[in-house]
Amino acid sequence: MWSLDGFTDGVPRMSSRSFPPGASELASISNSLEAVDSRLAEACNSPVAFLRDLIDQLISSGGKRLRPRLVLEAYSCYSNDPHSHEALEVATAAELIHLASLVHDDVIDDAETRRGVASINARFS
Repeated sequence: MWSLDGFTDGVPRMSSRSFPPGASELASISNSLEAVDSRLAEACNSPVAFLRDLIDQLISSGGKRLRPRLVLEAYSCYSNDPHSHEALEVATAAELIHLASLVHDDVIDDAETRRGVASINARFS
């Protein structure tokens, strides 16, 4: 949960970090993105083989993970810990919503491919 604790007037301030981010900050975000991928796998774990196959294709199909990256970057403007539980949970939720929208789009459009491979819709009907 976001908190305004520590701000004397109750208004959050940007951190004093420089823009564009330095190599250490980019490495930190990359580490956080790996944690997001782990959380995606945990959140989508299912005892049903069909669902595991579907989710595995969806999560491992690539992508830049732009949405979780933006969440983590925004969070790092207000905190020195982009690895915090809250930041990772929101970043994971943003990616889950995006992935669900891709599946929905493929179903509505009756898409055969996504990112050069058979879409979830084509593969799993």
